[in-house]
Amino acid sequence: MRTEIISHLMSIVGDSDAWTQIQSRVQLGNLAQNSENRSEIMKGIDMKSIAEELRKPYEGTLEQKKEIQNKQEGKCILLYAIIHGRNDDELGRTIINSGIVDSLFFIFNSRDLSSITIPFVDVIQQLTLGSNEVKLLLYSKKPYPYLLRLLNHSDNEKLEFAICSIVNIINAGSNATSSSSLHPHFDQMSTYGGIEKLYSLFKRTDINEVIKDSAAICIGQLFSAKQLPHSMRTEIISHLMSIVGDFNNFIKINSRIALGNLAKNSENRSEIMKGIDMKSIAEELRKPYIGTLEQKKEIQNKQEGKCNLLYAILNGRSDDELRKTIINSGIVDSLFFIFDTRDLSSITAPYVDVIQQLTLGNDEVRLLLYSKKPYPYLLRLLNHIDNIVLEFTICSIINILFAGSNTTSSSSLHPHFDQMSRYGGIEKLYSLFKRSDMNKKIKDLTAICIGRLFSARELPHSMRTNIISYLKTLINDSEIFIKIYSRIQLGNLAQNSVNKSEIEKGDFIIPQ
Repeated sequence: MRTEIISHLMSIVGDSDAWTQIQSRVQLGNLAQNSENRSEIMKGIDMKSIAEELRKPYEGTLEQKKEIQNKQEGKCILLYAIIHGRNDDELGRTIINSGIVDSLFFIFNSRDLSSITIPFVDVIQQLTLGSNEVKLLLYSKKPYPYLLRLLNHSDNEKLEFAICSIVNIINAGSNATSSSSLHPHFDQMSTYGGIEKLYSLFKRTDINEVIKDSAAICIGQLFSAKQLPHSMRTEIISHLMSIVGDFNNFIKINSRIALGNLAKNSENRSEIMKGIDMKSIAEELRKPYIGTLEQKKEIQNKQEGKCNLLYAILNGRSDDELRKTIINSGIVDSLFFIFDTRDLSSITAPYVDVIQQLTLGNDEVRLLLYSKKPYPYLLRLLNHIDNIVLEFTICSIINILFAGSNTTSSSSLHPHFDQMSRYGGIEKLYSLFKRSDMNKKIKDLTAICIGRLFSARELPHSMRTNIISYLKTLINDSEIFIKIYSRIQLGNLAQNSVNKSEIEKGDFIIPQ
């Protein structure tokens, strides 16, 4: 029945009956999650003919126009069915290069807004959910004038698809440059009056929260490292600060990134700092994590929001005075209380990233953090199952360990060794090293941590061969940090004769 059912569903996606059209779209999308069904659907799709269908003149009587629109919407629904929920960048590139996107932009540019319906806009949004490469290919089609025109739409659903598409394309531009650079799409957006159109959308009272939030995020991203105009600075920054703890992850993550990029400019950063009270953040992080699931989620969102604000003012900055202020404010104590008392599943990346950002300061800052006895709290996080949390944690540990090493000679025992041993740190690090569910970077850093701790001390027999042989594999690693520090740790370990014998097996020589 496969061919018959799929063929029929494909024939009714452009039906004049709205219910039939919607349900056939849903069912085709569901069927397409299975590879056999999807292959059957793909047999009936010709990209070039879809591009041509979408280019057909929208003219004639009302009935004729409706027939054209139904056929065109049907083609868009077929595209939705094969794109939705899939990470198929090759398909995304095929659609963009087939002429379909050009045809859709022709529709966005030439038709009355009331005739530009969800299926048309959703194809573009689905394409912007691809990789950066796909989004930048879409950007090469100069999408902004067409998407900006849609911001005048009165329908919230269409507005949401349009603004989310813009956010995703802007993000691809951000990812292609350093966070300290001006946004590469700024000039093109300005050429089409995009800043003013986004701000007008933000100010509208007939839009939903996601649209308003996304408009603020777009503006924040476009003004990366650039001073926001005075006319909108307070309003945009205040709004972004209010949504960094949003329940919607898309909004939460992107507002955090936008604030962080805005903070690269001193005027924007001063505006952000006005809304940050360190003591109240420390108190917020101390609030009991109790109540119903919904109440706990609300507490977590608020706390993650506070951590995201701290990230925004810390990330990429060499502001050691600010780091000292945060450490001395009680925020670190509150975070360690969370690390010590909560179920690991509720300890998410934003909490741990604050500690990691603090460990990126100078040795004085890291030793001030060390005075808070961080190891038992960080070591507990090594049982986490989330690779991002694990990576932030092991990076924090290694940075604090480095501060200890930098205050002693390389031939001395590491000054943190005893404290680490007291909390079972060596065993916990080695257990992490042996896990198979973590990424390479975590494993690399864990081996370096163990090597750093033992320095000129003999590695225990139970781990000596594994740690040394692994460090030897990293000496030419593509990541510079790993390459350099694996060599340094091997050099330090070689000061012990037993370690040295293990290192020199197979006539191995530590590169200089």
